[in-house]
Amino acid sequence: MGKKVREFKFIDLFSGVGGFHKAMEQLGGECVLACDIDKDCREVYEDNYKIKPFDDIRKLDLKAIPDHDVLCAGFPCQPFSKGGNQMGFKDSTRGTLFYEIIKILEYKKPRFIVLENVRNISSHDNGNTWKVIVESLHEIGYRVSSVPFIISPHRLSPKDGGAPQLRERVVILGERIEFSHSRGEEEVNLDWNFRPDDYPSSNWDPQSWDFKKWISTHQATETDLSPYILSKDDIGVLLTWGSFVRVLGSKLTSGFPIWNYAMKSRNNNAGLPDWKINFHNKNSALYKENKVKIDKWRTSKNVSKINPSKQKFEWQAQDSLRKKDSDIFELLIQFRPSGVRVKKATYVGALVAMVQTPIMGWLKRRITPSEAGSLQGFPMNFKRHKRDQVAYKQFGNAVNVNVIKFCTSKLFKRCGF
Repeated sequence: MGKKVREFKFIDLFSGVGGFHKAMEQLGGECVLACDIDKDCREVYEDNYKIKPFDDIRKLDLKAIPDHDVLCAGFPCQPFSKGGNQMGFKDSTRGTLFYEIIKILEYKKPRFIVLENVRNISSHDNGNTWKVIVESLHEIGYRVSSVPFIISPHRLSPKDGGAPQLRERVVILGERIEFSHSRGEEEVNLDWNFRPDDYPSSNWDPQSWDFKKWISTHQATETDLSPYILSKDDIGVLLTWGSFVRVLGSKLTSGFPIWNYAMKSRNNNAGLPDWKINFHNKNSALYKENKVKIDKWRTSKNVSKINPSKQKFEWQAQDSLRKKDSDIFELLIQFRPSGVRVKKATYVGALVAMVQTPIMGWLKRRITPSEAGSLQGFPMNFKRHKRDQVAYKQFGNAVNVNVIKFCTSKLFKRCGF
């Protein structure tokens, strides 16, 4: 990867801060139009690419859209009409933002489409949403697969631009059917079975990611790291749970979350859903088997004084057990509404809101916005939003640059572009 294919033009719809732009630019593309409803995203986009995005795709004049070879869009997922089957799939999308994409494709007829969405789009609305998307594209002459292609940066090898982040997304790749005919292909099926080859790389194991090693080469560009350093209270919480790991040792499993309040001989399960009753029962059994040790831990660490949400513990690093309390700081941590999650320092979960920003225990700080951007394939010199909260959100909502670059390069290769 990295080699430019040829010069081409693309438009960037629902552009965010430009994940598609970065990917296409690296493949030789020139952006001729961008559009996003979010004012903060438009400002960051213009600051980095010197292109002022339009603010509302619904107000775009089709005649004013420049000619382009590739339409890119990380479109919002909305419910589509189930009754549209009698009137055609285009009609099913009417009133949604996906319909705006259909209008542009039908009017401008670009050769390629590269779309991205969350993994659950294929099952959304009992599969109706996915069916409407695929059939709408088929109806206007684009070859796309009816089987969703799911890809994540942590499944790509480093040579393919992989990154230690579990972020599963559906990428829709398509080509207008007349270009397939022009290549002399005898049978051209709109339900294209094309899937990027070499994915996942046959010799690449996602568990081999070493986040510590990765972060050492993607260090923060922020000059002041103090906003990201853990507070004294947070360190105290981690020491408390680190002690718990040490006390229970091999008896601590990752099969269920530990809830301090639920570790009692009896729990009032009246009216609770089955899954919660199951967790209560497992916590009670753990407590009964280790009552003396757990009572001593509770007393010595004054667990009841901890914030209630942090009295929940999700242990996902069973094979990382150590002998010292502080060894929990060798792992990756997240403070989540569901509790304090601790896992091996292989790869992080998908970037979301600032409150769940991954914590590097060995550095006793959260990852910075620029490091979050690096996980998404943005360069360290990318001019991010000045407010951390906004920057985290923008990178969390962005398409992954290297994933899009990988998929698009495979699409171009398959189509001889």
